[in-house]
Amino acid sequence: MFLPEFSPFSALATAITSVTSVLLLLAVSRQLWAFRWSITRDRDNKLPLPNGSMGWPFIGETFHWLFQGSNFHVSRREKYGNVFKTHLLGKPVIRVTGAENIRKIVLGEHSLVCTQWPQSTRIILGPNTLVNSIGDLHKQKRKILSKVFSRAALETYIPRLQDVVRSEIAKWCSEPGSVNVFGAAKALTFRIAVRVLLGLSMRDDDVEHLSKTFEDLMNNLFSLPIDVSFSGLRKGIKAREKLHAFMEKIIVEKLQNQRSEKDDAFDHILSSAKENGHTLTVQELKEAAVELIFAAHSTTASASTSLILQLLKHPSVVEKARQELEAHGLRSGSKCGSRSILTQWDMDGQTIPSEDEATEKGGNESLNLGAETHFPPFSSETDCCESAEHSVSGGYRTALQTFELDGYQIPKGWSVMYSIRDTHETAAVYQSPEVFDPDRFGIGREESKIGRFNYIPFGGGTMGLPFLGETLQLVLQRRKFLRMKRQKYGFIYKTHLLGNPTVRVMGAENVRQILLGEHKLVAVHWPASVRTILGSYTLSNVHGAQHKSKKRALMKAFSREALEHYIPVIREEVRCAIKNWMQSDSCVLVYPETKRLMFRIAMRILLGFDSEQIKTDEEELVEAFEEMTKNLFSLPIDVPFSGLYRGLKARNFIHSKIEENIQKKIQDSVDERKPKDALQLLIENCRRSDEPFSLQEIKESATELLFGGHETTASTATSLVMFLGLNLDVIQRAREELRETGLMGVCSQENTLNIGLLERLKYTGCVIKETLRINPPVPGGFRVALKTFEINGYQIPKGWNVIYSIGDTHDVADVFPNKEEFQPERFMGKSPEDSSRFNYIPFGGGSRMCVGKEFAKVVLKIFLVELITKCNWTLLNGPPTMKTSPTVYPVDNLPTKFCNYIDN
Repeated sequence: MFLPEFSPFSALATAITSVTSVLLLLAVSRQLWAFRWSITRDRDNKLPLPNGSMGWPFIGETFHWLFQGSNFHVSRREKYGNVFKTHLLGKPVIRVTGAENIRKIVLGEHSLVCTQWPQSTRIILGPNTLVNSIGDLHKQKRKILSKVFSRAALETYIPRLQDVVRSEIAKWCSEPGSVNVFGAAKALTFRIAVRVLLGLSMRDDDVEHLSKTFEDLMNNLFSLPIDVSFSGLRKGIKAREKLHAFMEKIIVEKLQNQRSEKDDAFDHILSSAKENGHTLTVQELKEAAVELIFAAHSTTASASTSLILQLLKHPSVVEKARQELEAHGLRSGSKCGSRSILTQWDMDGQTIPSEDEATEKGGNESLNLGAETHFPPFSSETDCCESAEHSVSGGYRTALQTFELDGYQIPKGWSVMYSIRDTHETAAVYQSPEVFDPDRFGIGREESKIGRFNYIPFGGGTMGLPFLGETLQLVLQRRKFLRMKRQKYGFIYKTHLLGNPTVRVMGAENVRQILLGEHKLVAVHWPASVRTILGSYTLSNVHGAQHKSKKRALMKAFSREALEHYIPVIREEVRCAIKNWMQSDSCVLVYPETKRLMFRIAMRILLGFDSEQIKTDEEELVEAFEEMTKNLFSLPIDVPFSGLYRGLKARNFIHSKIEENIQKKIQDSVDERKPKDALQLLIENCRRSDEPFSLQEIKESATELLFGGHETTASTATSLVMFLGLNLDVIQRAREELRETGLMGVCSQENTLNIGLLERLKYTGCVIKETLRINPPVPGGFRVALKTFEINGYQIPKGWNVIYSIGDTHDVADVFPNKEEFQPERFMGKSPEDSSRFNYIPFGGGSRMCVGKEFAKVVLKIFLVELITKCNWTLLNGPPTMKTSPTVYPVDNLPTKFCNYIDN
């Protein structure tokens, strides 16, 4: 066997071929990576993606970003402009610079974008931090932490803050050699965070060890989200665990020895948490401690280092600052204390001492930056310049939808980073921006105030929940949330609810424009979950001729003649229910009981069920309806155990029961002498249409009728019991009216109720009106903008949801004086709502006004007549807390004790 002859040329050729193949493979893979992201652009949007490079497969340009620091962004901004694309930390990213672009980002919170820090940051800091909290949890934590930096808290920090700064600066001045200022500034700010914010008394060795551990955490805070040995994420987690372990003993000891005096941030956190009814766990406190150091440490060290550098470069600025300190008695030899000086801060944080403070002779020397203080030189200028690279460079968001920015499309799901530093550098409002010139912020120039988003060192915008926006706040704290929004933004404001950008509207004139703009400006558009569960054939979801035809058929079921026919059935059901309430030995939960009552009435009158059939199916039907209603407003995700899935399952059961009744009505002959129920009229209307008979359409319409016919009246009937139970004088006046009409007393049983007699009960009707004013059962209505239009000076963009608010419109109506008081007499005589018909809209308005409003009025009047003539009652829990889901109801279900009323 012969060995092949070795040739240097063949080896070289092989090497060249291998290298070429590798280079070619890398080039192709990079092109495919770039193509992979180019095809993710939104095809419905004609705008191009921003210019830029997506780097290498999977890692993108992450390493360039980490190693080059701010030079990475500067070089790409110069090459691609103020908006460019890249790929960082495993995510496609759009980098944004410039005041107008940033204004759109930070003011687009919940509608265009939502806040989202990189995954590695969220993992390392921990799940209980403010960075990772959303919705009400974020609001609660922010409320607790706000006490940490309140004016009163800052006042308590100053003595120790000054002690730490003095001690550290003394060390700098005693160093025989040069001082690495950035490292020294980080040590100073870390010591401030540990001693002043956390109130931890530690040995210098422990502080130094802890500082190095924290440095490891910071160095890996922005890393690839890959948790493997030796990865940045793993190093960051290990550093966090060391910090937590070190702090736990100190925190536990602090918890065991809580004092009434609040000297540090921990004291304020514990006190504030207690005030807000929240007990913090040791784990929460450990994570809060690390987050506090994170917030207070590196950014402050960066800013203070940059400050020293600029002061060394500009001795004239130092001299001017010394003159100001001397004017306020803060130079060497002054006897004026800093604590008194702080109390005279104005809104801009400038020191304005009082006359007494300017002449005070007692106290310690404070904040001495006298000429005799000497700083050794920097080890190198780069040590100082490095600080700017570690300051907060911008903010992180995620695009909730594809939108336009500076002529480019920002695709849904991509990350968006806005740049604070680049925006400051490129802002045209700054004269000679490269020059260090503190006077630009003085009263004479105030350059930063020319355009709000030209100066944003502390960022902007609000924290919200990804995709849901402010949905959780609305669901969990509806009244408080909406009141806060109204007070902050007025009668028209934007938000993000149930996955859609939304404009909320209140006030008579604004609501009038929406309700009368049906088909021209807006169209009815309930949330996707409501449309899915109730169905596409329902009156609330159809439009145009189909809506008119269906509405015309239903109106026959609520004619005066039909209502007259319903009265005996309604009175029979109400009397039976009230009799049971009075015979109950225990308290009655009014809300669930009125729902059962109104459900039986709706089943008998609207759908034509007989009483025996209702008794058989009532329990299951009520439970199914409860489940369906509870999940009407849910995320439109149809998977097992989701709200939509449960709502649909309950709806299908209801449909099966209704279908049995429909088949019976189709087969049985109709007695033409009796008014037809709503279900029969729907069947006839469906038969008359040109379309084939649709059983599904009838089932969906019947389910909607059942929902509208019992849920809202049950809500109002419950509110009636509540308001009358709290206002006994109103009951007395209503009883006087009933006596005058012969509905109370010995002969009352002989009187037959009819529409004419009910119409004579003016005050009783006012009681119902006032109840609907304060507690309208339906909070508002949903529309979608058919085109971009103007309302009260604001633009409503095409495609955005519009919610008109009934409750808020009642609240802000000037025609209702003392609006928080229950005063039925306000509706006697000329109704105050007559001055503008849209000041009072419990049943909506326009072509979509509730078709069953007259039916509801008759049911509620009969309910009130029977209740007042038969009962006295006591609310066992007093005034309840009201909630909306989806109609208004008392959280405690209104436990009430009923007893027999005997008219003397």
